[in-house]
Amino acid sequence: MPVYAFQTLSNSQLGRPATSIATGTFTVSGTPQIMQIQDNDTVFDDEATHGGETLDRSQQTLAVPFAGAPAGRVAQSVYRYKVTNNTTGETGTGYLIRIYTGTNPSAPGAQFGEYYNSFTIPVMAGQSITLSAGNYVGQVPYSNLFICFAGGTRILTDRGEVRIDDLRAGDKIATRDNGLQPLAWVGRRVVPAIGAQAPVQIAPGILGNHSALTVSPNHRMLVEARSADLYFAEREVFVSAKHLVGSTGISQQAGGHVSYQHLLFERHEVVFANGAPSESFFPGKAALNSLEAEVQAEVYDLFPDLRAVKSRAFDRTARLCLSRHQAAVLSRAIA
Repeated sequence: MPVYAFQTLSNSQLGRPATSIATGTFTVSGTPQIMQIQDNDTVFDDEATHGGETLDRSQQTLAVPFAGAPAGRVAQSVYRYKVTNNTTGETGTGYLIRIYTGTNPSAPGAQFGEYYNSFTIPVMAGQSITLSAGNYVGQVPYSNLFICFAGGTRILTDRGEVRIDDLRAGDKIATRDNGLQPLAWVGRRVVPAIGAQAPVQIAPGILGNHSALTVSPNHRMLVEARSADLYFAEREVFVSAKHLVGSTGISQQAGGHVSYQHLLFERHEVVFANGAPSESFFPGKAALNSLEAEVQAEVYDLFPDLRAVKSRAFDRTARLCLSRHQAAVLSRAIA
């Protein structure tokens, strides 16, 4: 069955009692957790008998352990709210999630732990939100729930590893080739996590990463292998994450939205994300065209040479970048 992933915050992270469904204004704390649900349909259901629910006993269970609950436990979306992010001004819908002790959707057992909350808009630590107009109609398509895969990635800096969400221009970032370098620009963009924009997830230890790492499909990871030297006269090469999908521990996951974050320096650099060497943002034509107009303008203000047709501000990448065919050759050689 398909697995759907989305971002959640516990009741405790909203500052309310563990099993409360109360409305009100709350200040968010802590790091959101990603819940993964295995389901035989595309809707996160509430199997209770309150008025308005669609009672279909769908086979929705935890795909992996979550907050102490083992995989296979039943989970349901049992309540909905109107949510207002008072910090950003965005409005959307919030859903209250209950995990059960049982594994049978027809007889799920008692509640396991506290309630969790998922939203259709971004909700992050430090922000103020208001939950209002609650009701018991909890059904929601998984595709509507917000997922922030890339947020939370930890980048190596002069202060140790720092969450990418907390980085700002001027911060000193550790690079593989040029030591500590000041960050020129940080870009963030939320997009639907579907089709070609669905994020790629890399399991711990696959590319030197100490924990799971999620990147955009076109983000290039540094791969070191003797066979790379043999085929391409380079010991280290860049491979787009989408060209690594299907390799052990690397998969593409769709559902909800994703927040992609870009780090730009005076030159293309190799940085360390969750311990794995990967590229900084390379403002080539295709990359710039993918940015919204106001974001492009910000990059051009920092690097006016990029406006020139034959700009030399970023005339080469930090490593050789393999094509899909070349990546396939390398993958077969190191398999």
